[in-house]
Parts: sequence; C-alpha cells; structure tokens
Amino acid sequence: MRGKTQKNPPETVHMIERKSELKLLGVTFHENPCNCDSHFQNMMDKANSRLHILRICKYYGYTLEELTILFHSLIMSVFTYAIEVWACAYGSKYLSKIDKFCKRAWKYGYTKDRIVIDNVILTRDKQLWEKITHTDIHCLTDLLPCKRTYQSLRQRGHDYTLPRIRTERFKRCFINRSLFNFI
Repeated sequence: MRGKTQKNPPETVHMIERKSELKLLGVTFHENPCNCDSHFQNMMDKANSRLHILRICKYYGYTLEELTILFHSLIMSVFTYAIEVWACAYGSKYLSKIDKFCKRAWKYGYTKDRIVIDNVILTRDKQLWEKITHTDIHCLTDLLPCKRTYQSLRQRGHDYTLPRIRTERFKRCFINRSLFNFI
C-alpha cells in the first residue's frame, strides 16, 4: 500500500486458498501490518499457561531466585522472541497488557524484578543496533541509510542520515526507531 491507493492483490491460484494471516518462524503476520492481534493473543495465551507452571513451583517451595530464573526462561522468552519485529506494531493496547502481566507476576512473587516492556524493547534494540553498526557483514547492514557526507556541528551517536518520517508506523519500525533513539 502506498498513500491512499492500494495495489490489488494477485489473482488467486486454482486450488490454493488465500489466507489473511501467515505464521512465519513463530511470528504471526496479518495482511494489515498494523494488526498484531493474533500474534499478541498467541503470546499471551502461552505466557498465561506458563504462569501456571510458576504457580505450581511456588507451591512446592521454590525460592524467589529460582522462580525468577524460571520466569525469565519460560515467560520473558515468549515476550522477547522477535520483539524487534512485532514491536513496530505495538500500541498501548499491546504493551499495557504485557506490563500488567509482568506487574501481576511481580506482585504474586514469581519474579523479583519489576519488568517494564518499554525498557526491554529499548535494551533489545540497542543490542541489535550495536551488532548491525559495528560490523559490515551483518545481514541487516543493507537496510541502514547512507552515511552523512557533511560535517555536523552537533555530535550524534551515529553517522547515518535521518529519514523523513511521515507516519507514526514508519517511525516505529526497527531501523528508524533505532536511528532516532540512539542519536
């Protein structure tokens, strides 16, 4: 899609059904790129079922340190898997539910850390940004904008030109989010 016009999808192939969702490497993509409802619902269902495991472990007398390790390995791994991809489609309806879930787990004593998903996104973005910008052979290096050719009066954290941002969704994609966050 571009602007207010929309390209027509290709003709359907005989005996192949057209789907509105595609699950690729555990991430569910919808035909509307801003819609992450099905992926988010899958994540929350998986996290809630794994929280039951922590409930049972706490009942059997696991220490807070052991519960924290289990929380990070069982539940936070669900939330952080491919967070760089689905974080661009986040809205308050997604992140606030994850924050409430993490706050509930902290309140009930399943983890000793009070986790805020915005901080997790920022940390993961920074780790991937460092990997991309400190090597020329990273597969995502081709997605970076060209480097500035002029000398700037203001010091920045990187030498890349900043793109013109017209939509909020374009600003939230990983590369642009990193370009503006790590100035």
